[in-house]
Amino acid sequence: IAVSPDGEMFADTLTVQRNPFEEKNGSAWKELHVVSTNGGSRPFVTGKVRISHIAFTPDGKSISYLAERGDDTVSVLYLIAVDGGESVKISQNRTDIDEYSWAPDSHRLAFLAEDTLPTTTLALEKKGFNQEVYEEDGRDAAVWITDVSDSAAPRRLDLPGSASNIRWSPDGKYLALALAPTPLIDDEYMARKVCFVDVAEGTISRRLNNPGKLGKIAWSPDATRLAIISGADINDPDEGELLVGSVDNDDLKPVITDFDGHVRDIAWLDQKTILYRSDEGVHTKIGMV
Repeated sequence: IAVSPDGEMFADTLTVQRNPFEEKNGSAWKELHVVSTNGGSRPFVTGKVRISHIAFTPDGKSISYLAERGDDTVSVLYLIAVDGGESVKISQNRTDIDEYSWAPDSHRLAFLAEDTLPTTTLALEKKGFNQEVYEEDGRDAAVWITDVSDSAAPRRLDLPGSASNIRWSPDGKYLALALAPTPLIDDEYMARKVCFVDVAEGTISRRLNNPGKLGKIAWSPDATRLAIISGADINDPDEGELLVGSVDNDDLKPVITDFDGHVRDIAWLDQKTILYRSDEGVHTKIGMV
């Protein structure tokens, strides 16, 4: 589900089971629908599609999503106006786009995509050498920045490691993201650290030393703080502590104490208040701090 900036509508993906007697085997289709606050639902993109990563543009005029449609061979970013019409392809990479985040100007966006395979590997694949060796073919997820109003090629940021959890700051100056030393599964679980990247320079301006496994991250509305869900320490088997850091220093401080549970989701209500969802025992609770 993605909520529009004005709160008047939300987009959602609807899972549609395949007909086992008429269609080939495969996973279910996922369609894009839009629901208004009065309860009316409209189908936007339907049929034999798999929609994912839906988001409203910050100006609320369009909905973006990832999908493979038509002749696409990789996951591509599409845009469709909130009043309907045809989807427009706005960004395509040589590999799948895995994740993306809009700048507040609704023109620029940052996305994550793996680097392309070496030409020698591609040549071997064409000859039928298609075996997959576990954790030997991993490629870093790189950060790219593109302007959807410009035809210029996306700009790749030269950052060390494999990126995830990308979030553009509300003031448009920074990207918050997590970097792991390698794309290997152990590094993804244990070694991801949150960084602030200066968009104009394309370089890391500050690192936050989150102490353990990393969950979700969220910017404060004034772009001065970042809330993250992290493990309490490197030995904590699951992320669940709510910490807040600043773009001005390296400190990460817990904001909930004497808490016997795990924080699972977070959202800023204003620049001083965080809404959180937590698992406590066998119950799910909503809290505010």
